[in-house]
Amino acid sequence: MKPQATVTGNVGRARIEDGEWELFVDDVSEEEFFSHMSEKAFVQFLGESWEKGPWIVPNRFPPNCKAETHAHNYDTVYYILKGSMTFNDGSGWYQVGDLRWVRAGTYYGPEEAGPDGCEFLLISQGPISIMWGTGGSIRPPSPPESTGAWLTERPAWARAIHFRPLAYCHRKQQKITENKGRSS
Repeated sequence: MKPQATVTGNVGRARIEDGEWELFVDDVSEEEFFSHMSEKAFVQFLGESWEKGPWIVPNRFPPNCKAETHAHNYDTVYYILKGSMTFNDGSGWYQVGDLRWVRAGTYYGPEEAGPDGCEFLLISQGPISIMWGTGGSIRPPSPPESTGAWLTERPAWARAIHFRPLAYCHRKQQKITENKGRSS
């Protein structure tokens, strides 16, 4: 996929309406990929590069298009832009404006677009791979592609960020302030 964003320094800008829709993979050399889908879906890549990210990939599924049970190698976010979609995992149908996030290595599906098709943003914490389930069964991939390996392969910035609850930060600041008061 070719990047669609205009990048100036550390800032990128892209518009879905201005971008070109293309296949996620080459349909000739990667014919097996599309054997897991009822129809071909088209995508755009709105990041700087596949190596650097960010991994923002609008998807366009035709009406009633299905993608078999699968998982992704990084945490992903789906944001529905047009139409509707179900993930057939008990979470129901998602409509325009709905957001769904899924942890890396979580198998679900089949993904299924509604009667009007579906356009959605797929945002990933790293370069997107699709691990197809076999025969509709839900199973993790065999080593060395275990979930643990996926999680350690995140970019350094994603591994380094640790969020602390606000209450913890407040207590830490309070202790620092109390200690300063004692030394004066």
